[in-house]
Amino acid sequence: MPDFSRLQVSESSILMRPQGKQMEALLALALEADERYELLKHGLQVADHGITIGELDFLIYDHKNSKVLHVELAYKYYIHDRQEGAGLFEPWIGPGRKDKMNWKLEQLAQRSFPLLHHPLTKPLLKELDIDPEKIEQRLCFLGELFLAEGETSWDDTILNHKSHAGTWMSLENFLAKDWGNQAFSIPLKQDWILPYNPTNTFTAVETKKSVKGFLETGKVPMLKFKKEGENQSMLITRE
Repeated sequence: MPDFSRLQVSESSILMRPQGKQMEALLALALEADERYELLKHGLQVADHGITIGELDFLIYDHKNSKVLHVELAYKYYIHDRQEGAGLFEPWIGPGRKDKMNWKLEQLAQRSFPLLHHPLTKPLLKELDIDPEKIEQRLCFLGELFLAEGETSWDDTILNHKSHAGTWMSLENFLAKDWGNQAFSIPLKQDWILPYNPTNTFTAVETKKSVKGFLETGKVPMLKFKKEGENQSMLITRE
């Protein structure tokens, strides 16, 4: 990974973008500031008669190893629900239950990476003086993983346990729980990457009402709060 500690960026320049584009912009800025990597192209669109058929996220030159890399970036939020399956990736599903980790990996394998060798990609790479046969492909799969309330970890050693970002709870269970004097903040999705902000909080009663409103419009809310001195994040799902 490039050195993100050297990155200087205004929040507003990033947060005004959709979440996936936020992460792409951050990685692009980090690559441009890094001494090892040279960003050759970001977001190379491949089109067929004006219709985009796909996009190569990043083409990077690795000066340390003297190689051109094609890097696909993914940043996702998943909840761990054992009812979704018992395999390695099956239990990890998007909080809106419209996406699954294994589906994303399949899409990357069958569509994103093969695009590098598509006939329409070759002339675009030629313009950049890049030989597609000498490119190595990499996946940068980042994200935040949420366990069900009461779970503390998962079994496998493939997924990075540092990605554990919080818990998730169904709306029914959240409404039924007595939260006492607990205060919550409810950031918009574009602000999920920001830390907890205690200056803009709601009571449990106000939060329960807001959470119901989010889910009624098809949006999954994230709650951020401080509990026993620790910052917490929680996703509330319809089921």
